[in-house]
Amino acid sequence: MYKILIYIVLLGFISGDGFSQRIEIVISSDAAPFIKIADSYEAAAKKKGFLITGRHNLKEEESQKVVENISLNNPDIILTVGTKAAKMANEKLQGMNVVHTAILNPEEFMSAKSRFISLNLKEDEKFKRILDYFSNFKRCGILYSAKTEKLVIDIKAICEKLGIAVSAVEINDSKEISSVVDNLKGSIDFLYMVADTDIYNSKVIQEFLKNSIKDGIPVVGLSENYTKGGALISFDCDYEDLGLQAAELTEMVFKEKNLIRKDSPRKIVYSLNKHVAEILDVIISPDVLNNAKEVY
Repeated sequence: MYKILIYIVLLGFISGDGFSQRIEIVISSDAAPFIKIADSYEAAAKKKGFLITGRHNLKEEESQKVVENISLNNPDIILTVGTKAAKMANEKLQGMNVVHTAILNPEEFMSAKSRFISLNLKEDEKFKRILDYFSNFKRCGILYSAKTEKLVIDIKAICEKLGIAVSAVEINDSKEISSVVDNLKGSIDFLYMVADTDIYNSKVIQEFLKNSIKDGIPVVGLSENYTKGGALISFDCDYEDLGLQAAELTEMVFKEKNLIRKDSPRKIVYSLNKHVAEILDVIISPDVLNNAKEVY
């Protein structure tokens, strides 16, 4: 009799008719940041009493198979990690309750009724830190395309308030980077990268960072990988904290099903390239060095 009762209770728990809200996780790939976010989220969700009924990796599973499995399990909420997973959910899991995290430039494809935490850090916070860490960085160069024009307008407004002059150049092809940077040489103190795949793609990044050092221009990169490759400094979100933040957002959605929310990462970390700083004669204070997440 007791065994039957326990079985019924467990069945209710697993099916979602009992105690736990059920969650399925979809990550875009096995990239280390996505894994960190998903692991952190899963641990936090379990502590909150939620049940993780599935975890899918779009690098290992075909998207259609993932959609079929999720539709069959019918979870209360789906968490997507990364832009690819978010786009898949938007296209193929319409009508289901979804929380998105770690998406880049969400304004390009997310609906007005979405709830998400983007990968885009707050620009004003980044520029305040740049001035704090490098007080002589008063002239900023930016390359952008039509895709990021609005972002650059916002950055100009931020920099104007902070007393930073901006030289922004719109380009149509990544092949123009070298000549444009040559023209900016001597008129800027640093070059600030924006998340624009029309300009900064995998084919040009290595040469771009190498040439920036050769031209004596410090680069503020987009992530730790850019710092490792030759940028002076890059800002990142704290991926473990992003998982915790997503778990908190999930809890909010369980309490308010129609919640609409658009958040940025709440915790920023940074990496430094000390070798590049020495080549470019950029002084980094001991405190800034000691507080960096990574130093190369």
